[in-house]
Amino acid sequence: CLIVSLGLWYAGNRCFAPARICVLDVGQGDAILIQEGSHAILVDAGPEGSLGEALLRNAVFHLDAVLLSHLHSDHYGGIADLAGTIPCERIFMAAGSVSSAPEELVAAARSLDSHPFEELSYLDEIRFGHFLLTVIAPTEEVDGLENGDSMFLLLTYDDGRRRMSALLTGDGESGELADVLSRMDMAGIDILKVGHHGSEASITAEQAGQLGFAYAFASAGAGNPFGHPTDRCVGILADSGTLFACTKDAGDIEMVPTAEGARPRRR
Repeated sequence: CLIVSLGLWYAGNRCFAPARICVLDVGQGDAILIQEGSHAILVDAGPEGSLGEALLRNAVFHLDAVLLSHLHSDHYGGIADLAGTIPCERIFMAAGSVSSAPEELVAAARSLDSHPFEELSYLDEIRFGHFLLTVIAPTEEVDGLENGDSMFLLLTYDDGRRRMSALLTGDGESGELADVLSRMDMAGIDILKVGHHGSEASITAEQAGQLGFAYAFASAGAGNPFGHPTDRCVGILADSGTLFACTKDAGDIEMVPTAEGARPRRR
């Protein structure tokens, strides 16, 4: 009975997971799980030493892909945690950045026996289940070594009955956000993953008012030396009417689609 129960639990989580976005609590870093049915994708992998446990507590046993927003260790270090525990089929980076991948990341990817790194260009799309990820920045090739090189990803979900949408910003800040807003209309997007862990320069009051997100989330570690998320960032979001949470206080933050858009899932 125990074996059968474990088998059913594993099959249910591996093949029939509900649609969700989960900002994982990985300390001072970024890792965002996007999941539906048998599909699971990560946007960033957090620092080394925290990702494996975060995925296992969320009953994730396989990854279709990891998208690395840029090449800072608090966004790629967790790739090393996957070896021998959680298979990962593909690793994506921004166009132009593969040649800049640090040796420890290259070695970690080799240990997964995944395909060579693949690059994503402006307006490239990845579809899985009812999710669609679209690269909306950068518009040109980058080396991935600076915060401003971060991939901005527009995530949408629509199964005909339920929907949700999110803007994922890596470590991009208000300058990069301004460039995106000059090219694209972000009105109606449900969720903002706040850039650069909620840094002082992550967003302006004007941008927050223009965007009008219902929810905003940051990923940061308790007691981090940078003061992330900063009081300025939190205050701007609060003044705009956005509901804000950070992983250092809330732990994993999970959102699910509904007929009215994204809503928090109570654990």
